Amino acid sequence: MINTPEMRGDYSLMCSARTPQLIVFLLDRGRSMADGINGESKMETACRVINRIITRLILANINGPTIKNRYHIAVLGYGEDYLKLCSGSLSDLFDNPLRVEETNREVADGNGGLVTVPVRFPVFVDTEAQKSDSNLSAAIMFAKAYIEEWMSDKNELPAPIVVNVSDGNNLDLSLIERVSSSLKSLEELPSIDGPSLFYSMLIGSNFDISVLDKKDSNNHHAPLQAIVSNVPNNHCQCIYFAYKPEDYDSTHSPLIGLTTHENELYSIINASAGIGRAYRFEWDYA
Repeated sequence: MINTPEMRGDYSLMCSARTPQLIVFLLDRGRSMADGINGESKMETACRVINRIITRLILANINGPTIKNRYHIAVLGYGEDYLKLCSGSLSDLFDNPLRVEETNREVADGNGGLVTVPVRFPVFVDTEAQKSDSNLSAAIMFAKAYIEEWMSDKNELPAPIVVNVSDGNNLDLSLIERVSSSLKSLEELPSIDGPSLFYSMLIGSNFDISVLDKKDSNNHHAPLQAIVSNVPNNHCQCIYFAYKPEDYDSTHSPLIGLTTHENELYSIINASAGIGRAYRFEWDYA
């Protein structure tokens, strides 16, 4: 039984090793994720994005020989079945990747040129698309069950963030009501910081959608725009500092948690680590 705290709802809690934030990636494993884009499948792209974001969060939280566990991360796959693909604190994930791959990266040689060096890249998630369509409504309820267990004795932590990583084909107008009902159930979980936040990253979209576009994207993705959370104003400040600090002011309307950009997804996840200061993000990890 969850003890219901007094709801502040202003999303002002900063994540820390003492007050970690839960990040749940919902990874669409429906059949359309097998389609190819840029020489690889959408699923391969989605896994690469999630692996890179986890790695970047780990790197951003290394302090000397230790990793500050500001985040607990879970990747939940959905399609024909529903399963936990990986989960744990940043240090748990760092110590237990599926494997570590090696790739090459060009870096400055100090003399105005570039030199190719090997880079080790941990893999935490590696899965394949399945043969049936996926069900976002059921996936949200799967995430809710995970969050409910996490919050059973941790309801005074920063609000959990759920990120749907998908090509968007699992959502059409006929499903909006059902998905909205699932999201309402998710948002009713008690947290002193505010209801859980639901964001979405589109993989392989024909449209370039930026979180900075606010509500000015396109009708093709109107169903997703209608259900994703607004980015809390406290978090918006950090995102604007990361992108266009000169454009930020306290009256900016909330940003919409829908993007096709990995860097933007990283920034909205990482924003709760930088509330109240000009927190800048590191974009260039290979």
